[in-house]
Amino acid sequence: MELRLKSMTEPHTSLIYHIHNCCRAFCKPFNYWVDGLFGDLHTDFKWSSDLKEALAEMCLLLGVKFTVPERFVPHRWLSAHDLAVSTIRLLDVLKVFYFSFLSKNDKKTYSAILDLFTPAKRSVLKLAAEFVKSKEN
Repeated sequence: MELRLKSMTEPHTSLIYHIHNCCRAFCKPFNYWVDGLFGDLHTDFKWSSDLKEALAEMCLLLGVKFTVPERFVPHRWLSAHDLAVSTIRLLDVLKVFYFSFLSKNDKKTYSAILDLFTPAKRSVLKLAAEFVKSKEN
């Protein structure tokens, strides 16, 4: 009886492998860009305290809860959802943060990204970008 209950409550290993393979097949067209993004964000802010502090201050200015991007583990496919939710929450701040590192020509090219924000957010974003630039000098 105990063996029967145990087999009914625990998922079969083969089922887990099938789900894992389906998820990998679904993600294949993305060519590991999402995995790479998660890894790059983790590396940028895990090992550089200056960047982490600047991002934390920008989050404070924009009213977004600051968290350090976590490491993505490829064989733990369920962790991708948690990382995606966290990254989406930080997305506006990350856009402004990385925008400040672009050259002047690239800023002209990609300035439309900042124009997508509401006027109130746009003024705060400009202040945040100026703040980051002042920290660089």
